[in-house]
Amino acid sequence: GLQIDTYVDERRDPFLATKAGIAYLDKMYNIYGDWLLAIAAYNCGPGNVNKAIRRSGGGEKTFWEIWKYLPAETRAYVPIFIAATYTFEYHQEHNIEPASFGYQFEMVDTILITRKLDLDDVAPFVNMTAEELKVYNPALKTNTIPGAPTPYPLRMPMDAVALYISNQEQLYAKLDQPKSAAAPVAEPVAATTPAAAKTTAPASSDNNTYVYYTVKKGDNLGYISEWFDCSVTDLKRWNNMRSTQIMSGQKLKVYVPVDQKSEYAAINSMSFSEKQKLTNVQMVQGGEDKKASEVVYYTVRPGDTLWSIAKRYPENTIEGLQELNAMGSNETLKAGVKIKIVK
Repeated sequence: GLQIDTYVDERRDPFLATKAGIAYLDKMYNIYGDWLLAIAAYNCGPGNVNKAIRRSGGGEKTFWEIWKYLPAETRAYVPIFIAATYTFEYHQEHNIEPASFGYQFEMVDTILITRKLDLDDVAPFVNMTAEELKVYNPALKTNTIPGAPTPYPLRMPMDAVALYISNQEQLYAKLDQPKSAAAPVAEPVAATTPAAAKTTAPASSDNNTYVYYTVKKGDNLGYISEWFDCSVTDLKRWNNMRSTQIMSGQKLKVYVPVDQKSEYAAINSMSFSEKQKLTNVQMVQGGEDKKASEVVYYTVRPGDTLWSIAKRYPENTIEGLQELNAMGSNETLKAGVKIKIVK
């Protein structure tokens, strides 16, 4: 039931392929009543499994009883499947931490494209690159979205879907414009940022570019925003993040001035202490006003709240403490935990 044609190969779509794979496994289990035999049939087909059962004497057999009669690939496939399942379930007991893919597939939506489009045309209108759109839509063989005669469900982060809806008329107007026409088309609507948020280079600025930072163990968005002279809000917006949670190995896109790209790119290979020294240097360079308001660590006491801490140390606000420590609005403090405050 998966579509395969000039433009699309749905076997490469993790959502559709998983759904089809589950349906096929369920069908094989209904035939054999044994999950290992069902997995073997998934790999080599029920014909080969039936042949192996006959060669082993017929009747009800387990995978291990017919193992030597199966194709070599299947003999290895089922044990690998078992090992992978075990690793997913018990990885923490073996100090194995999953690496982040760097993209947030849990916060996506689809928009139905009703005409033939190119990812390169869509990308600037949704504040993404064609390569990023391709990651979210791996079933596309090329950068072409078929769109007709059947609408194509293009998958994007939720923010990008909202931008597409806002900018669809401008996109179509640009595509329908004669090549020789000089009339300008309205600029696409950009993603908005709260007025109070500290902002740095937007993606559209000619004076700015971006680098990728790989999250290390112990990092949080508060630290990273300090190292790259931006805000937590910026980092979340640039990476289509709904929360402040990050994982070791995750890649974050960070916009920086073009003439300082190499300096910021070097942060990725620095140790934690080296990165913290950068923050201290920035504070010193900021002058006496910056020195007067240092960022220090405070150990949370029983009964403390952000409100009580902000009241005790007037240089702080609740919102400022949340941003400084990359805390969500609903997160609560735990006694004994160290947080950063301005003092």
